[in-house]
Amino acid sequence: MATEDELQQQMKQLPVVVDVRDPVEREDASRATVPASVNVPLNMDGLKQSQRSTTLEEFKQKLDASGALPTDKSRPIVTHCGSGGRGAKAQQFLMELGYTNVMNGGTPERIVEAITSSPAPPPPAAAPKDPFGFGDSGSLRQPTAEEKGSNLELFGLIMGTLVGSILFLFLVFLLL
Repeated sequence: MATEDELQQQMKQLPVVVDVRDPVEREDASRATVPASVNVPLNMDGLKQSQRSTTLEEFKQKLDASGALPTDKSRPIVTHCGSGGRGAKAQQFLMELGYTNVMNGGTPERIVEAITSSPAPPPPAAAPKDPFGFGDSGSLRQPTAEEKGSNLELFGLIMGTLVGSILFLFLVFLLL
């Protein structure tokens, strides 16, 4: 099982979180649920591992059906269950499937604690001035007050020119 520091570092990388508890365990209001985690129960037919041990192939079929696994096998993955045992087995299975950055987080409470106690990442460095209002993602951003002023001046100039041109054409049409 990962240490608190290891878990905090892994959570900063925005891993895929695989909750291997049975659905009835996830519904237990007294237990935490990790936001955005994917539930892929390790147990088969609700039977404990001591009653019926899940095979790698069976777990792989469940993982494939869930669509939870990234195609990039180096992407971080954190497994967990109710106490850590099934999470460890899921971690082992994922590593056997070729995933290289898998960690057992133990319990959902430990993962939630790691998320909430991790310091916020530093703010991104200031981006260079973008005259068209697009950021790295291509989405529109809000203009600064300085840009709003220059945009209003430009808008006024364009509108004045447009109105003047329309009036000129109207007068020319009347004279013909």
